[in-house]
Amino acid sequence: MPLKVLLAEDMRILREALAELLSQEDDLEVVASVPAGDEIVPAALAWRPDVAVIDIDLPSLDGISAAALLRERLPSCRSLILTAHHRG
Repeated sequence: MPLKVLLAEDMRILREALAELLSQEDDLEVVASVPAGDEIVPAALAWRPDVAVIDIDLPSLDGISAAALLRERLPSCRSLILTAHHRG
């Protein structure tokens, strides 16, 4: 049974590219894809992903805060935070 993945990325082209790349793996299934932080928990509760790949810089709720809420509401889901931004 493949791992179920939720993607949270505000840049549509990057979100779609990640979904396509991950979908090519036999042991992964992208079950949800959202563009904003406040959509992560509702999508996760609906789809019950094993892993959430979350951009750190999201509209409406940042990725760190969204991951914390996700951990409270669906502790079985692991979060992977990613970013293309350099913070220095």
